[in-house]
Amino acid sequence: MPARVLHILDATTPSDAMDILAHVLPRHEHRLAALGHRSTKQLAAAAGIHEPMAFFHSLGWADPTGWRGVRRIIHEFQPTHVHAWGIPAAIAVTMSRFKGQRLVTLVDMPRAGYLQMLQFIHKGGLWVSVSPCHWAVTTSWLKRELHGHSIAADAVTLIRPAVCAPHAAAGGLREELGLLPEDGPVLLLGGDGGTGTLLAHPGMDPLAHGGRGGPRHDLGLWAAAILQQIFPRIRAIVRLDPRGKPDPGLERLMNNLPDDDVTVVAPADWPWSRLLSLTDVLLVTPDGPFAAGSILHAFGAQVPVIGTPVDSVREHITDGHNGMLAASTRPREIAAAVERFFTQPALREKFTRQALADAGPRHDLGALVRGYDTLYQ
Repeated sequence: MPARVLHILDATTPSDAMDILAHVLPRHEHRLAALGHRSTKQLAAAAGIHEPMAFFHSLGWADPTGWRGVRRIIHEFQPTHVHAWGIPAAIAVTMSRFKGQRLVTLVDMPRAGYLQMLQFIHKGGLWVSVSPCHWAVTTSWLKRELHGHSIAADAVTLIRPAVCAPHAAAGGLREELGLLPEDGPVLLLGGDGGTGTLLAHPGMDPLAHGGRGGPRHDLGLWAAAILQQIFPRIRAIVRLDPRGKPDPGLERLMNNLPDDDVTVVAPADWPWSRLLSLTDVLLVTPDGPFAAGSILHAFGAQVPVIGTPVDSVREHITDGHNGMLAASTRPREIAAAVERFFTQPALREKFTRQALADAGPRHDLGALVRGYDTLYQ
């Protein structure tokens, strides 16, 4: 029987997941639905998904209105598989008592409150007639995290996302961002938003204080401010969050650096590939779990990557081989790594060439498609 797949999105579905969904959709008969937020449709369109999408009112994961909406579309569409692209969507599918194949794709670590729901989702809630859920993840560190929350190894499949095609260089991009011809080097801070509440103090390593705040743009901006002593016209681009969520790191340091011109804010609707076309280095400074789609975009655009030494970055970067890792998550150490890179011009060609060579077979589009084809059987 051919697969009929109902895809359920929600307000936590990130743009990295949308990029994967765009490759998966054409393969099977499907329908799209989303819980709540209007920005979901904008993210889908940015990923090239322009198909009709049913929207259900939902005030959060515990709102029965969303559960009933999912139950209704399941009854109408009669899918063989229901694929959730976020924890709130997975809870709604669980509460709908769907008895077919349930799938969940995760590209980033769910927030702490959602981690308590993983077993409930996996077992199908309180209904013994529901089969266990199957999970697809994009990184090995995320697979380990699920195993650490008692999700069996055979219930989790690692399917790596594909390397993204570069954006065609276009004139006028620097001017649109307010960059002058003499401005540079230009750093692009990877990752969207962030939930961190910890601002690093001098000499403090955020990891030693329980930091798990996502992209942590405050660390990258602080490092850029240190580097201004060497590169007076250095610029650090931060893209606004596509869902309009606050960016604590940006808000803290936006107007609190010695020079307000260091920080350049890019519109949320500018894709990574476009920003990378005018970037010298992608700087990723998370202090814990991190959705690393920006790194794959950098590989495709042949832009070197420098990052902090956390699992979510080490998954993609081997220090001195296809990129560079700072000695710690301290801003001073991050700045030191960027300085070393710019004082050795030969590293640029080495890193970009090796990164693309490694990522080509590891992040193959064909393998991505085949992986999901297998899950839909």
